[in-house]
Amino acid sequence: MNLEEERRSAQDNHDRLAGNIPQRLSEREDKFADQIKRSKINSGKKLESLYIFMNELYDYVSKYTPCKKGCSDCCFYTVSVSEVEILHIEKYAKKKRRKEEKNSCLLLISTALHVHF
Repeated sequence: MNLEEERRSAQDNHDRLAGNIPQRLSEREDKFADQIKRSKINSGKKLESLYIFMNELYDYVSKYTPCKKGCSDCCFYTVSVSEVEILHIEKYAKKKRRKEEKNSCLLLISTALHVHF
């Protein structure tokens, strides 16, 4: 598949996804940021709430995306991750990040990403 075909395929997937998001998820997403902003819980708990919602959303979205357990594509381009996110990933995965070269994926094990949310 050439680049233009990949773009068309990605746009088709996006259009199908956007047009079929269940109403309850769409409404929840619209309110989520304000609920988190007003919440009095600490940043770690806020992040955990976000991940819980994202998992619910991903259960629906996953039909339209190529990302699956064992995939490592996201390890080969820049992804910004905050320290609180790293701490959450370490807690969830029960693994500490590896102290390796600056641009390596800290959760990549044998060419497969160890953590998928």
